[in-house]
Amino acid sequence: MPHSLHKLFAIACLTFLAGCSSVGQLLQPVDLVVSLADQALYVRRGNETVKTYAVSTSRFGAGEALDSGKTPRGSHRIATKIGEGMPLGTVFIDRQPLPPEVHIKGTPPVTTRIMWLAGNEPHNQNTKIRYIYLHGTREEYLLGTPASAGCVRLRETDVVELFDLVQEGTPVLIVETPYLQSPGSSILLGQ
Repeated sequence: MPHSLHKLFAIACLTFLAGCSSVGQLLQPVDLVVSLADQALYVRRGNETVKTYAVSTSRFGAGEALDSGKTPRGSHRIATKIGEGMPLGTVFIDRQPLPPEVHIKGTPPVTTRIMWLAGNEPHNQNTKIRYIYLHGTREEYLLGTPASAGCVRLRETDVVELFDLVQEGTPVLIVETPYLQSPGSSILLGQ
């Protein structure tokens, strides 16, 4: 790259970074809070909420028992990310993408991306073996209401965006209370 292009690139980068509230904050990893009361997922970076997504959690409520179909509460982490680069609307069965020509009937499918959760606390250690995911859904009209069988469903375009924001190991806190009453939520909500 010619020297003048290096200078131009450096100036563009500095201009971009100057527009950010804090370079350090820009580099901080994110963490997630899912509020069952709000039926929303909040993406936090440091002390700021940077994104909010409508979700659908379990129609059976909150709980950690095996085969309960309930959304587990407490501290979790993203254990595995599945589906990178797959087309929007890809259907997954047992975490494997189906060819587009295969159609399934019955239970609404897991679509587009999967972020498989693992529990960090004694009461939710079975989250991973319960196959609790953050994932896309074709039933986007149900977002904002409890409708899943334990997982946290998102709009397909939102799950792609979220998938790209998080890493394996990203913390996920699932709470029953409204977000503004959750631990560490005395922060400005953003969209």
